[in-house]
Amino acid sequence: MLAGRESNFSGRGGRFSAADCCHMLSRYLPVKGPWLVDQMNSRAYVSQFSTDGSLFIAGFQGSHIRIYNVEKGWKVQKDILAKSLRWTVTDTSLSPDQRNLVR
Repeated sequence: MLAGRESNFSGRGGRFSAADCCHMLSRYLPVKGPWLVDQMNSRAYVSQFSTDGSLFIAGFQGSHIRIYNVEKGWKVQKDILAKSLRWTVTDTSLSPDQRNLVR
């Protein structure tokens, strides 16, 4: 369906019909949510999931890095205050064994 829309097979200018929209919304897009996971007083500038998808790492302006445990309802597993930063966390990398984090 997506390839057909992008190639304009239907002649609708690259748009889904009402029936196609209904089909896509009911089958492929989540119907619950979004919901608030956490609230910070600064912007998030970088984020990533762990390789297995069980952790989510977010780096915020103001030197905060938060690690969320996705499997436990997005609970904050670790809150890290990074030192020696001037403005924000611009990149993070989690080791494959999920034991080490580099900023």
